Parts: sequence; C-alpha cells; structure tokens
Amino acid sequence: MDALSIESAVLWGHSDGAVIAALLGLDAPERVRAVILEAFHYTTQKARSWGWMRSVLATPDSVGERSKAALLRDHGEEWPKVVERNASAWLEIGRIGTPDLYSGKLAELSAPALFIHGANDRRAEPGDLDAVRRAFPTAAVRIIEAGHSPHSELASAEECTRIASEFLEIYS
Repeated sequence: MDALSIESAVLWGHSDGAVIAALLGLDAPERVRAVILEAFHYTTQKARSWGWMRSVLATPDSVGERSKAALLRDHGEEWPKVVERNASAWLEIGRIGTPDLYSGKLAELSAPALFIHGANDRRAEPGDLDAVRRAFPTAAVRIIEAGHSPHSELASAEECTRIASEFLEIYS
C-alpha cells in the first residue's frame, strides 16, 4: 500500500490471501476500512490438506492445468518453486503453529468483516467456520454453494460478487 501511496483500503483476500488480509487488518487497523475474507483459513492444523500438500511438494506438476497456467503466467518458469514453498510453509505452520493463525486475536480485527465460504470447500478444516464464529461473533458470514474458490467458479461467481458488492456498498 505504501509503494502505491494508498492510505487505506478495503481488502478482499481469498484463501491464503484472506489470511494476509486479516493479518494486515490486525496489524494496521487504521489503514484497513473493511475486509472480505473468502475461503478463510483459521486453524494451523490443516490435517485435511496435509496429504495434498505433501503430494504437491513432491510433484508440483500435480496441481492441475488451470492452476499451472495461472502460476506460469504469474511466476514464470519458477512456478514449481512457488508451489513447493507454499506447501512447505503450511506443513511447517501445522507442525509448530499455535491453535489458530491469529494467536487468539481475530476478534480484535476492528474493520467490518465479511466471510464468504463455499459449502463444499475441501481446503477448509471441519469446525473452522464454527471456530471463526466463536472467535469473531460480530463478523458477517455467508455460506454459498461453492468449493474453495467461490469468486471464480462458474456456478457461484455471480452470487459471490453480489454478496461482496452488497457488503461494499455499506462499508467502502
């Protein structure tokens, strides 16, 4: 934000980006007006995803054609290293991490927050959304018929965008 001379912003983060958006909101509350947290990760113990993380760590090429194309576009020929770093980081977070990624401080996020969650998200841990609701009871939570990427899945993109737009009309 500093590099772009942006004083404050509404942040929309997806998956790991939602973690970053929440952490930014906790770290610099005066600069974050609101957050949309899509496919949010809460716990450090991602047991449901560890097998997948280990497999992509061993074989980055297994991420799928659509993901490979996006990674190649964004990171060039070094994209397998990006996949390896991400998988390694999550495995390490799970090994040494605290129970949640926010050290029990998620409720201290002062910016208005909207959680958008896909009902069929295979990257979400069982109980994560209930834990988010307990930790941050003032946040809005919307569950839609989608997987891990509601904003880009054909069946849910329009609904996800509508929900986010309604939130932004109030808080941006």
